[in-house]
Amino acid sequence: MSGIGVFGVGSPFGDDRIGWEAIRAAQELGFAQRHGLQRLEACDRPGTHLLALLQGLDSAIVIDAMHSGAPPGTLRRLDGAELGGLHATNSTHGFGLAYTLSLGKMLAALPPRLVLYGVEISAASPQDGLSDAVAQAIPQLLQAIARELGEVYIM
Repeated sequence: MSGIGVFGVGSPFGDDRIGWEAIRAAQELGFAQRHGLQRLEACDRPGTHLLALLQGLDSAIVIDAMHSGAPPGTLRRLDGAELGGLHATNSTHGFGLAYTLSLGKMLAALPPRLVLYGVEISAASPQDGLSDAVAQAIPQLLQAIARELGEVYIM
């Protein structure tokens, strides 16, 4: 397999479902067809299974919730060397994203081009949906990813 994949990582717990909701919105907008994506998937706390999903792709974008102290809804883009600076923290994903990406790097199991879009949340909670601040970040997030996908084709 080759191509580009976009993956939304999350859980059913409140704002932690931002990855899922971003993928749902991207599907409704026809991202896979418009941008020639090989994969466009929401992932329920994938842990190391994420490495299998990334296998064989030329490029991948991963969307996940983050806690950095910024206001909820703040977007952060990380790639290349920046991903190595992720700090492992407690995660609703079991084997957290930072650990998974670190393991993938050690095993040379990551795509040549990997970008992480983090969306700041206040807390993962048992509420059903996203908070307003996080939900309002989805259009900006999808615009950033669309720009990113345009850059992939130029390279």
